[in-house]
Amino acid sequence: ALPISFSALWIFGDSTVDTGWYITASSGEDNYDYYLHHQPPLGVGKPTTSPDPMSVEVLATAIGLSAIPANQTNGTNYATGGAKDFRKNLATGDGFPGAVPTVTQIKTYLTAKQSQASSTALYVISSGDNDVAFALKHPGNKNYLTKAANSLANAINTLRQAGAKYILVAGLPQSFGSGQKKTFRAIYNQKLRYTLDRTQV
Repeated sequence: ALPISFSALWIFGDSTVDTGWYITASSGEDNYDYYLHHQPPLGVGKPTTSPDPMSVEVLATAIGLSAIPANQTNGTNYATGGAKDFRKNLATGDGFPGAVPTVTQIKTYLTAKQSQASSTALYVISSGDNDVAFALKHPGNKNYLTKAANSLANAINTLRQAGAKYILVAGLPQSFGSGQKKTFRAIYNQKLRYTLDRTQV
């Protein structure tokens, strides 16, 4: 048994933890939206495992909670597939235009809670790989990964300052992908960890 019973599971990030945000929202990608909204209600809509459970759904079940998208009734999951840390998807081929940046997700949650995060809830953040993909396509943006990691770390720190006590931050995988992608993921993880450690309260 876990040493604590969590009151809620709040989730922020990208497709790695999106449990179906676009079922009731537009991704901005017409083909994806058409396919999604014309399927029978069999749990489809999760970007990476649909219709099987996402990692956060498995976690939620293990701790007796749920991971319903926040744009649905009783939802606690703000994650949207295609989200970058702070940058909106604007250009063609830049990801779902409807994706909400992870930093914005956290701000939206805190606004809804009057800047009071629960000290008994578990917070899960999984984001950054779309920023790595963007940086790989735009090598001229030498400082982009640092800016992305710092923006997410600072947003996580606002959760801490608002009262959040239990925060799980997922790092990016470094065991697969091209050599350059592994390097960029390592750089991102290092920057994120450094800023999180430096800004601990």
